[in-house]
Amino acid sequence: MVYESTIALPIGSTVPIAYLRAFETRVAPTGPIRYLHAVRSPAGGIDQDNLQQLERAYGRLLPGFLADYQRWAQRHPFDTILKVPSSANHADPYLNALRGIFRDAADLSACFVKNPHWRAGLNSALQQAIQAITIDSDFDASNSHRIVVVDDSISSGNSVSALIHHLRSRRLPENSQIWLVIPLCLKTLAAAP
Repeated sequence: MVYESTIALPIGSTVPIAYLRAFETRVAPTGPIRYLHAVRSPAGGIDQDNLQQLERAYGRLLPGFLADYQRWAQRHPFDTILKVPSSANHADPYLNALRGIFRDAADLSACFVKNPHWRAGLNSALQQAIQAITIDSDFDASNSHRIVVVDDSISSGNSVSALIHHLRSRRLPENSQIWLVIPLCLKTLAAAP
């Protein structure tokens, strides 16, 4: 089941979020979705065997997660899709599920590039994210009114904030609506579902 709430971002915006599981900051996620956190956190205390078991359990549930997001997305007519750039591909299944629903939407995912030496997370400042995530294409965001930003997890919100910063620099309309589709939320939600 997809839950909806809002989340405050470091850039000063509060945006809606569609998520599968939410955990308070500094609380370890539980269940198979923990894989999305464990694979990013080498200090997470999970040995390789347990990580592989978690990955298999998550993989068995992934088709259901994607179907839930597709049902959710059918109620939201997005005109623009954007994936947070990452060296990992854990958000790709969610991005592809939404691409299947919004075939006519502009996909700006390839327009953004992340410095391979920078890692998102709690130890990163917003300004570092803005510098590490850059625009690799010349585009105008003035026709983007309903945007969905896809990532696999969120903790500090700096990566998403950097994308919003760059979209605004490309004439994003002030009245545009930005939704986050992020299965694992590790940031305190502004409003509970």
